Formats: sequence, C-alpha cells, structure tokens
Amino acid sequence: MDNAMVVPLQRLTLTIPEAAKVLGISKSKMYDLARSDGFPTITVGTRRLISRKGLERWMEIQTERAMAALM
Repeated sequence: MDNAMVVPLQRLTLTIPEAAKVLGISKSKMYDLARSDGFPTITVGTRRLISRKGLERWMEIQTERAMAALM
C-alpha cells in the first residue's frame, strides 16, 4: 500500500447556485451578477461557471471600493 498522503481535490470553478451559497445571496441575484460586466464567469459549452480565484479577487475589489467610498 502506498503511504503517500491523499490531498483532496478542490474544483477551480463554482456553479451559479454554489457561488450564491458561498456569497450568501439568492440564486436570482447571483444570476444577475454573473451577467454583469467584470464578473469572473467562464462559459463552457452552455454552462456558465465562476472562477473560484476570480470570485475572491472580485470580492476584494468590491470591498476596497466600499471602503474607499466611506472615506
């Protein structure tokens, strides 16, 4: 038996419903966001997926903008 440590595979993309759960918003709001300019979606065939890293970067940008608006 191989003693190599098994590392769980983490997907690089999220579906719209998965991204909605991650952000804590409704699926309909997530679909609206996915259609907006600058949102990190990837189209694969007929599926629209969201880049996990792109979503994190998008959230950082939105947070920075919100903080700048408060100043």
